[in-house]
Amino acid sequence: KITVDNKAGDQWLRVNFPTEIKSDYSFSDSHFDIVKRNIKVPDSTGWVEKAYGMQPLRSFAALTDGTDGFSVMPKGLYEYEVLEDGKNTVALTLLRGCRVKLAVSEEKVTELPDEEIQCRGVNSYEYALKFFEDDIYSLPNAAAEYFTEVPCVVSGRGKGSLPYESGMLEIDNKRLHVTALKRADNGEGTVVRLYNPTETEQSFTLKTKLGREIFEVVTQADLLEHLGRGEGVGSDLLDKGDVFVHRQGGHEIIKLEHKTDVPP
Repeated sequence: KITVDNKAGDQWLRVNFPTEIKSDYSFSDSHFDIVKRNIKVPDSTGWVEKAYGMQPLRSFAALTDGTDGFSVMPKGLYEYEVLEDGKNTVALTLLRGCRVKLAVSEEKVTELPDEEIQCRGVNSYEYALKFFEDDIYSLPNAAAEYFTEVPCVVSGRGKGSLPYESGMLEIDNKRLHVTALKRADNGEGTVVRLYNPTETEQSFTLKTKLGREIFEVVTQADLLEHLGRGEGVGSDLLDKGDVFVHRQGGHEIIKLEHKTDVPP
């Protein structure tokens, strides 16, 4: 965690991590995917806009040479760049203080008196670093574990039989990332949404950790939770049980809606 008291304006503050990892590509997560980008900035001669090396991220940016990997996982920071400095330094943007200019034409430019965009004052920035030896496809889950806060409730001692540590569902394939576990919009079941960021089909098993058969019917839905549109949508994939086995194609997003014998 870094705390900065910024008293200046028109500045760009970044934290740099020289990785020494030899790779031509960087990786970062986007909506339901992991994006692979070339580190080398293309020649933009003749383009309307000049090309730069800054790239977006949602929860992590990473480099790997296939054996050793480095990832930075910031909270609320969405810009990074891998510098072409011979060390593949990962630069994470903390703040960018600038001015607001409205260009009606090259001759007429109006500057707005907006000071908030200069990000002056005390600001705190938080991020985690992860060094890994496995592939990048486990990083969305690692970032989610870092981001997700654990809510705590103080209560009295009960007479229940549940273990001290448990959960509703467990998935065995760490390459797949669960993005939602929620009540269905129609109120008649529970929806699990997950995506496969890899290039290949992945098998997975969903298992309830409640100690009983809660899956009555598992049906594939589309992203709007319609049960009768698209390939495979509306298909009943399981009749009943506490374990659900399925396959998911490369770069595929699926939603599974299941009816339960307990309230969702």
